[in-house]
Amino acid sequence: MLPLYTYARSYWYRRQRGDELLVRQEWTKEHILRDTLRALEGWFDHAVQESSPVRSVLDLSHLAHALWAAHHFQDAARVFTAMGPYATSEPWRYVSDTPDKWREDFVRARTQSLSYARNHPPVT
Repeated sequence: MLPLYTYARSYWYRRQRGDELLVRQEWTKEHILRDTLRALEGWFDHAVQESSPVRSVLDLSHLAHALWAAHHFQDAARVFTAMGPYATSEPWRYVSDTPDKWREDFVRARTQSLSYARNHPPVT
């Protein structure tokens, strides 16, 4: 999970410098997507298999954001569902165009991911 925290913070720093066009594509870069999927499969999927009720909402928020931003809506929906009704300001305030309205971006990402998952059930 640590790389996802680092990417979100780096994204924020770069946006502060005005690298807006470059950073919009950041989440689909191969190395970032690899770390995101590693967190999903290595941490999240493992925690779900153990039916552990203890999960960090901050960790889940970072993972949900990274998956959503990489357009992995089906996986993001799984993480948003695990979050339940909870949210954290990070990483959303780092990646929001208006950091003081991070909740709106969170709700938009959550709604988009859950809607996608409902309309595109996984093939088994």
